[in-house]
Amino acid sequence: KEPGQRYASANELADDVQRYLAGFPVRARPIGVSGRLVRWAKRNRGMAAALGALAVVVVGALIATTTLLVVAERRRVQAEREHQAALDTVDRLLTELSKTLRNHPGTLELRTALLTAAKEAYESNFAEQTTSNRRLRVESATAAYRLAQIYAGAGDFEKRNQIGQDALSQFQALASQYPDHYDFRFDVFHCHLVLG
Repeated sequence: KEPGQRYASANELADDVQRYLAGFPVRARPIGVSGRLVRWAKRNRGMAAALGALAVVVVGALIATTTLLVVAERRRVQAEREHQAALDTVDRLLTELSKTLRNHPGTLELRTALLTAAKEAYESNFAEQTTSNRRLRVESATAAYRLAQIYAGAGDFEKRNQIGQDALSQFQALASQYPDHYDFRFDVFHCHLVLG
């Protein structure tokens, strides 16, 4: 060996032998991080076991939390699909059917009942989502608008004004919240036409 890599005295050699026997790194040949970690674990078995158990618990908790989050997200997506299916059913069965019956004589009472049921469904079953869900807000306002049209056609101007004002305020709120959607401005205009 090079003279700089040799022990300068017998005492240094004895110190390194003592360090080796005690499980500490020797000066003649330094060991890496993993070697130091293994030797530390051999010297401190209790602490190493506790840290190992803690690591297992932390990893287990992370796996359990991740699994629960994935399951919760799947349930949320499923609930959203079911909610959308219920909304589509209400829209298709009640409002679209009423629109189809518009040109058939003698269906005024049926149309009124259908749109009243649709409006009530939007207001009761979807009430909490109606404030945050734009599509539900549009459907609710549209049902109110159609109902106001029916009352206007039937000559019940008190109900037309009441329901029409409700539709108008809903469309005005949508138009102010979504200024880039010009359809809402047209809806406001149409509500004014129905209200006379």
